[in-house]
Amino acid sequence: MSGPLTIAAVQCAALFDDVAATSAHILARAREATKAGARLIVFPEAYLTGHSYNAALVAKRAMPIDDPAILTLAEALAALPVVAIVGFFERRGDLIHNSAMVIADGRVVGTYAKIDPREAGCTPGTQRPVFACEDWPFAISICRDTRSSELALDLAARGARLLVYPLGNMLPPEAAEVNRDLTATGHIDRARETGCWVVSADVVGTQGDWVAHGNTRVITPDGEIVADVPAGETGMIVRTIG
Repeated sequence: MSGPLTIAAVQCAALFDDVAATSAHILARAREATKAGARLIVFPEAYLTGHSYNAALVAKRAMPIDDPAILTLAEALAALPVVAIVGFFERRGDLIHNSAMVIADGRVVGTYAKIDPREAGCTPGTQRPVFACEDWPFAISICRDTRSSELALDLAARGARLLVYPLGNMLPPEAAEVNRDLTATGHIDRARETGCWVVSADVVGTQGDWVAHGNTRVITPDGEIVADVPAGETGMIVRTIG
């Protein structure tokens, strides 16, 4: 049995088309988190590039994992003893995925592509990888994917003890309000169904008429919320699990 693991989850303002700014924020929060003892840090869905449901914007923002900006970010993070999970639109050959990359030891060690994307132009992922941080097996599901009991149970069966949920709940106001409770309830259910810890990271703020309240929290395997960032606020959780 692996020992305790200190994790961090960042709730931040949504940014768009400014990879330099999001990279700087990722690095700053990672430095802050590692000073507090964190060895794994989670950022929201498509945070690096900015999220969109528009096919043209998705295509414009998509980046391969060997993009110079990603390589520079990974190299900067190499100085810190942390595994970073960063959401982005990934260009993979002729396809585009809504992905989260796992950065460790100065490089991208893997990616997870959203299995149930609703973003125009995004191809569904087909792989269900399990990664590790300090002997803790973890798996990633992105936003809508977290509604699936089948996916969560399969990831637990593959060995995951921690479910990592990058979110991007920027929605029309009425939907955003309803989604606040639905997201929390769903994640509690995933924890209880699987016996896994759950950590989520979400955006806050507005984009035009749309709003994001934030759903950033840590949930125990028995479904107790033990840490969260208040709705509508930016901030970061640092919590030891296990």
